[in-house]
Amino acid sequence: MAQANNSPTLGDGGTIRDEQTDNYLDKLKDRETWICWRVEKRDGEETKAPISPVESGYASTTDSETWSSFEEAVEYHESHDTDGIGFVFDTDDIIVGIDLDDCRDRETGELTEWADKIIEDVDTYWEVSPSGTGLHAYCVGFKPGDKTRSDIPESEGHIEMYDEKRFFTVSFNHLEDSREDVFRTNSAVSEVYEEYIADNEEDENDDSNTPERSKDLSLTNEQLINKAKNAENGEDFAALWDGHTVGYESQSEADLALCSHLAFWTQCDQNQMDSLFRKSGLMRKKWDEDRGDQTYGEITLLKAIDGCDEVYDPASDSPTESDLPESVELIERKGGYYSIENTADGKRFVQITNFQIEVKSYLEDEHEDEDRIVIDVVPATPEETYEVVAQPSDFADTRKFRNNVCTGRTTIFSGGQNELNDLKIIAGMQDAPSRERVTTIGIHDAEVVTPRGVYDEGGEVEEPSHEYERVGNSVEQDWTVESIGEFDNDEVAKILKLLPQIRNKERWLPVIGYYYASVHSAEIRDIEGEFPLLNITGETGSGKTTSTETCSQCFGLRSVHKIDSTDYVLMREMSATNCVPIPFDEYKPSDYSDGDMSQFHRRLRNVTRGAIEARGNASGSDDVYQHSSPVTVIGESEIQGNAERRRSIRTTFKKDVREDPEVQESFTKIQQYDLEEHARAVYAYAVRDGVIDEIEQSWRVCDNRIAQLVDTAEIDGLEFTALQATWYGLGLYEMLCDEFGIQPSITQSEKEEAIQYIAGKMGDEERTSHVDQWFSIASTLARRGMLDHEKDYIFQDDKNELRIKLTEVHHKIRKYVRDHDLDYDVLSSEKDYQKRIKEMSESNESYIKEYSYPDGRINRCIVLDYEQAQAEIDGFDHRDFDLA
Repeated sequence: MAQANNSPTLGDGGTIRDEQTDNYLDKLKDRETWICWRVEKRDGEETKAPISPVESGYASTTDSETWSSFEEAVEYHESHDTDGIGFVFDTDDIIVGIDLDDCRDRETGELTEWADKIIEDVDTYWEVSPSGTGLHAYCVGFKPGDKTRSDIPESEGHIEMYDEKRFFTVSFNHLEDSREDVFRTNSAVSEVYEEYIADNEEDENDDSNTPERSKDLSLTNEQLINKAKNAENGEDFAALWDGHTVGYESQSEADLALCSHLAFWTQCDQNQMDSLFRKSGLMRKKWDEDRGDQTYGEITLLKAIDGCDEVYDPASDSPTESDLPESVELIERKGGYYSIENTADGKRFVQITNFQIEVKSYLEDEHEDEDRIVIDVVPATPEETYEVVAQPSDFADTRKFRNNVCTGRTTIFSGGQNELNDLKIIAGMQDAPSRERVTTIGIHDAEVVTPRGVYDEGGEVEEPSHEYERVGNSVEQDWTVESIGEFDNDEVAKILKLLPQIRNKERWLPVIGYYYASVHSAEIRDIEGEFPLLNITGETGSGKTTSTETCSQCFGLRSVHKIDSTDYVLMREMSATNCVPIPFDEYKPSDYSDGDMSQFHRRLRNVTRGAIEARGNASGSDDVYQHSSPVTVIGESEIQGNAERRRSIRTTFKKDVREDPEVQESFTKIQQYDLEEHARAVYAYAVRDGVIDEIEQSWRVCDNRIAQLVDTAEIDGLEFTALQATWYGLGLYEMLCDEFGIQPSITQSEKEEAIQYIAGKMGDEERTSHVDQWFSIASTLARRGMLDHEKDYIFQDDKNELRIKLTEVHHKIRKYVRDHDLDYDVLSSEKDYQKRIKEMSESNESYIKEYSYPDGRINRCIVLDYEQAQAEIDGFDHRDFDLA
């Protein structure tokens, strides 16, 4: 059962400590809807009076000029005689408040069963009210009806729900296990409203003498007031409307009399009655004062409605009935939405839109501040229906609405904010499913979510829990799979048989293992914290790109990508999937600026651990990207950077393998099949209950097997994860072969040889040393003209020697790395390199020939065999130093 923390609440008065408020309600703190409150006695009863932090006197829940920022409210509370701060529910906002009264034991903190259920259903921020006997919740959503309060059957408690014209006292006495901030819970709010509040409306009305409201009433406020003033009792109404109380014992009695008039003319519409009363001469601050669970105004309105036994019933024709919510003044007409104006000649229909909106789904996203609404816009013109993805804020700004919703060739909106508010209600209260918004192709909670539909092992899901929203990246265009779960068994079996045979297995099986493991990369990343990269190298003509393209097509992508894209495009592509590797071709650091390569490498590190990044968009909000795509890097050079190499499965393709006739035959055969059939099968299998439920157990088995196969003394945890992922993927391949009744085209010994091959590229001895990296950077500086010949180095072509001044060049390397913010692990002092270089010079196999050679032109220097250095150091090219 949920419990509150034991810190003092803000209702205790006094100074508000930062630690009370820092971790909670950040989204509400950003709003300018805060006030203070003070307990006062009126008519012998205690009430919580709203106090304005910006004006001298009381605040009003309908006057934003009396509200302030959170900081201003706190400052005012600490310097004035108030009992706490409060949050006002603004009509123009989408925050809903839920108040549970008499549901908590003040001493023990125990909650009633009905309150516990509501807390469980509404997953948002909850706190204990200042009284200690109730709870408050704040949610992002809409209150779906007009009613605000209901008693809980067989209990002393009751529930209230507000989204406008009220304020809640805010205690920051957080209820444990509830969220620390408001959350999107519109579906849950609607369900709670229907179960606890709306369900009682019919029963209460049955016990009341209040007459049934006619659906024919279509008066504007101005017309209603004119009719009331010209009626038989119009003189009394006019006096009250102007604020005169002559003939009444008190103003409260006069208030009730005016409300009784309004009940008749509005057909007991409480909201309209309240709106009209506020425009009358009788309106005063007392109207919004609390009287226990209700304000004085609410009590007066309900008393007038309860005493009303007859309502106005206009004789004019009514508009056609529609299924629109009763609170909406618009009507459906001629395929659009219209408002109604009453003129001296009768009703006049005014077109607001020439289209209607049909909500397909409501999309929730835990990374976004706003939900999405997927809408079919249905034009009344011959134009075809089109789909838009809107946000609630689009309905708060007429310009945004026109730009984001009225995007058809013929669709128009000619209303103002009042009509837009009605459209917001229409869009927010349709019978459409709520789903989780997904912008990442892949597996989400056992559903395969793609731009073309949502699938499980049986095919397309009729009522999915997720829905893909297109975001316009290139990966969406490359995704080829039309459906999942329906495939040609014979064709899939033939592809499975051929796939391992299209290259030398020792160097090709790591690729196959990686692609199959990527299907469950999200789950593996959850277990290990990271998922590795795949790095395929080979000289021109080795077939590295065409082979990778073939493998990618087997998993649903038609082409490879280039690394020369902008950083923003790279971020979008590396956030586009969570189970399909994105191949990046033409990795050649010498062809790109150091800044570009540094950005690319940073993206690679982000993608291994699934880092999240926010980028501002044109609307002023943030788009959130999670680097979740498995990534394959293809090029003639191995991936640079120790951090990147430790996170990589690295394999090198040989050119001569293309001459093997069996390999050539297998490669030619596999191209004859529809490789998309394999993708349909592999994803359907990957989300099968028996497979997805045992991912972690299968992963642990791989852990033990890798430990038996390789000497892990020199291999760190990240490299071990890369080996483990390869073995896991090959195991998944074997399981799929078994599913299709074929013998896998790989043996146990071939799997082990592949693991030992890539393990041989790992460990401390195989990583680029600091000295290698130092000379690689020096080569870059020479190529860029940043080193001086015969001052920093001597190029001795006749002896195949390069002589370099360690101290001078090291200073330039350090400055270059610092100025360009490059991710190189350069040691602080040249002295840190001297011992390493000396040790290398003592070996006959090293490219270092002398570590302190007395050259007459540049004094003491390092001498290296530049041809051997070029063969051993990635990124080093002796031609960078040759001025000839």
